[in-house]
Amino acid sequence: MQQKLGTSPQTIVTSAASSESPRYVEVAVPLHVSQTFTYRLPESGRELAQIGARALVPLGHGVVTGFIVDLLADLSSHRTLTDSEIKPVEQLLDASPLITPEVLEITRWVAEYYGSPWGEVLKAALPPGISPATEQLLTLTQDGRDYLNVIESDDQSSLAQVLRAVADAGEIGTDALARKVGKAQA
Repeated sequence: MQQKLGTSPQTIVTSAASSESPRYVEVAVPLHVSQTFTYRLPESGRELAQIGARALVPLGHGVVTGFIVDLLADLSSHRTLTDSEIKPVEQLLDASPLITPEVLEITRWVAEYYGSPWGEVLKAALPPGISPATEQLLTLTQDGRDYLNVIESDDQSSLAQVLRAVADAGEIGTDALARKVGKAQA
């Protein structure tokens, strides 16, 4: 993963028009960090990635939702990076971009002028009700239902508790599951 300052708005608009399929994306995350990060696109996401769309990316010990601010065909602009050092995008979240090139340009300017992280400015520019956060919802697969049917009713293992909680709810978020069975089990 590369830490660097993002590209200028003019570069953003021109790199999106490149005819070569992008292999990497530059992502601004809505956290108090002043740089963007480079991630490798999976083969299946190379045609789907778009500037202004959200992507689920690994950062530190977790996963965050960031904003794609540039598409890169190669690492020529990152002379110190090798492909093996770059983490892959976990998931592309939007079929069409949430943020227009004009909003990217003005948020980049605001971030530079006020010394604010670009990802935080992008998050603030989103309309009310749209959050860059994502929540995983859990449901039981057929295998999970089958396993739940064969375990003993008095089984208090972590797996049994989690399976029962998911089965009882039908669909449950990870935060709700943690509250119900405890953070360690979840």
